[in-house]
Amino acid sequence: MTIQKLYFINSTFPPQISGVGDHTAHLASELAKILEIKVLVAFGEVDTFPQFKVEQIFSYVKPQSFFSIINFILSDKPDWVILQYDPFSYGTTYGLNPYIPLAINILKRLCPQVRIGVIVHESFIQVRNWKTAALSKCLNIQLWLLSCPADAIFTVIEPWVPILTSWFPNKIIQHLPVSSNIPQISVYRNEVRETLGISPQTIVLGLFGRIQRVYSFEMIIKAVNQTIEAGFDVVVLYIGLDPSGAKTYLSNLPLLADGPLSPEEVSRRFNAMDIYLVPIDEGVSTRRTSLMTGLQHGIPTVTTFGPATDNMLMREHGKALFLADVKAPDDFAKAVLELASNPLQRKLLSDGAKELFSREFAWCHISSKLLTTLESF
Repeated sequence: MTIQKLYFINSTFPPQISGVGDHTAHLASELAKILEIKVLVAFGEVDTFPQFKVEQIFSYVKPQSFFSIINFILSDKPDWVILQYDPFSYGTTYGLNPYIPLAINILKRLCPQVRIGVIVHESFIQVRNWKTAALSKCLNIQLWLLSCPADAIFTVIEPWVPILTSWFPNKIIQHLPVSSNIPQISVYRNEVRETLGISPQTIVLGLFGRIQRVYSFEMIIKAVNQTIEAGFDVVVLYIGLDPSGAKTYLSNLPLLADGPLSPEEVSRRFNAMDIYLVPIDEGVSTRRTSLMTGLQHGIPTVTTFGPATDNMLMREHGKALFLADVKAPDDFAKAVLELASNPLQRKLLSDGAKELFSREFAWCHISSKLLTTLESF
């Protein structure tokens, strides 16, 4: 199937800070090199891109306004419509919005020649109590209803593929990871460290993102303290939107945290790191743009594996990153100390991280994988 015109639907979009919004902008920019692209978003401030058009057609505060996409698509009839699905970003309580699956089903009935794709960024939540169990059930039903009219379904992590395949054995279900949303700035490491007041012999342990949401503070604190106890001069460099949260939760550690920072400054500060700490409580996965930024910059990374971790990342243990069992905090700290003590191992992981990123997670690779799947129809 030759594709000429493709639409993305997404609620969030730059300059609003959102990983899914950045994902849409980067994919659209890559695909716009060869296709006509439009992005349909919710009302609010949006950036303009010369490569493609952005149209505001529904509202965060009026969930039923999502129906407006139907007439818009009927009048223009693109070859494909791709819904970026994070239920929590469409302005509804607990991510429940019955208008989204209903509108997509109506669209498919009225215009069957338009192919529909769904990229699932979020839906399967961790069950911790009866409330999250009930929410999980409702979100699964909503995703099932949304996926019924879809011609192709993409998931940002591998463990969701068999779940959706069991629901829809005759549909195309494919893993489509995210990439980094930070531009890579070429800069000398010593220059950045000098600007930040960090001495050459200091071991810089890096953190990035909204740490209170997903990071294990127990693992971070234990890793830092054990590295200090081993005789290393250590500083924790936090990069992200929540420096006050970092100072609150990590108040007893030698911490450097300020911000928010521009994407270019984020890249500069990544170059100051010796080891990147990513202790995700559900296990790291290919939906974590924070992980991708570390790989992109070639930072030796210690992270965790758990139920959300992709097989493709597990295969890279010891080559592109270190993976510790999320249930074993001591293993995480030992891996950090091992890297702090072994510059050669850090160099090998750095080279492996860069190679893995360019091979699997660069935007050109991800957009090509998406387009190849769509054209297979």
